[in-house]
Amino acid sequence: MSSSNQSYPTLVLIQQLLTNYFYPIILVFGILGNIINIIIFLRKSLRQISCNNSSSFVNLIILNVGIIPLIYTNKYNWQITTIYCKIRSYLFNSSQQMSRYFIVMACFDRFALCSSNIRLRRFSHVNIARYYIIPFIIIIWIIFPIHMLIFTISINNSCIYPGISALYNSIYGITLVGFIPPILMLTFSLLTYRNLKIKQYRRQTHLFTTLNNQLSINQNLKQEKKDQQVLRMLIIQVIIYISTTTPSSINLLYSVLTSYSGIIKSNERKSIESFISFLTGILNYTYPTLSCYLFFFISHLYRNQIKFILIYIRRQSCFPSIQNNNNNNTNALERVSVRKMTSKILPAQQPVIIPINIQQ
Repeated sequence: MSSSNQSYPTLVLIQQLLTNYFYPIILVFGILGNIINIIIFLRKSLRQISCNNSSSFVNLIILNVGIIPLIYTNKYNWQITTIYCKIRSYLFNSSQQMSRYFIVMACFDRFALCSSNIRLRRFSHVNIARYYIIPFIIIIWIIFPIHMLIFTISINNSCIYPGISALYNSIYGITLVGFIPPILMLTFSLLTYRNLKIKQYRRQTHLFTTLNNQLSINQNLKQEKKDQQVLRMLIIQVIIYISTTTPSSINLLYSVLTSYSGIIKSNERKSIESFISFLTGILNYTYPTLSCYLFFFISHLYRNQIKFILIYIRRQSCFPSIQNNNNNNTNALERVSVRKMTSKILPAQQPVIIPINIQQ
């Protein structure tokens, strides 16, 4: 707990309550939601959205690395060490950056898939994402946050960046977290929407200018609905990311400007700023936690996939009892049929001896 918060005991109490009770709720719902996402996006109909699936795997790392140490250190008053700060900061930031840029590549994937350029559409192939794009993003964000392993230290039970490294980390966060990803997400999402409108217009023109049967019409309508559902899921991802990252980026920019402008801050102001930083830190876990549940409410395609999985699980769990019931019914029918067959066979009658009078 930061020492600057001691000026406002109420803020300290709220922060402790949120850490002890709200963070565990986020952790449970986040892990459950991301496991559901992994199962859904592994299905054949949605397997082509491979970047979303990779993002769900990384979100599990974000939730566990980010929340569990916070709960543990707050509950047991564990002394924060420099090694702890280095490892947690590096793993947490690296995972966050992977998740963010997986969303960026998912937006680019949808844009490439809807493009009329044949060469650009090749980048939307699942194997391209699986063997080239995803490993490239992982390698990049293993290397880029390496400064956190070098400069992060522990002072007064808090993880900080000393000297010029604090400025470098602030510029790193503002540009690579708060500026570049939202711009790329919005750009590719708008281009995807534009390509889908062009694609929809061409389908309608093709339907009117050629004699297509009812099957081809249904296929076009089905593909169009699927494209719209996938685009809607990506747009909600972008909206969540921007709405939850922007406050943190603004707070980081404010901290940089006030720190290097020579402003002398009172203890009360430091306490309020520290509490605001804590609240913006909670927003970092909003997207990894809520993506599954928002997909469920806005996407009919996503709900259908969950329904299919539940039906499959129900059938698998009920199959042994159904098989036993069928065997019991078969045996009962066999016994009944045997009884019916034997009841029709009459017992053999004994011969009747009739006495005959013999006249002598």
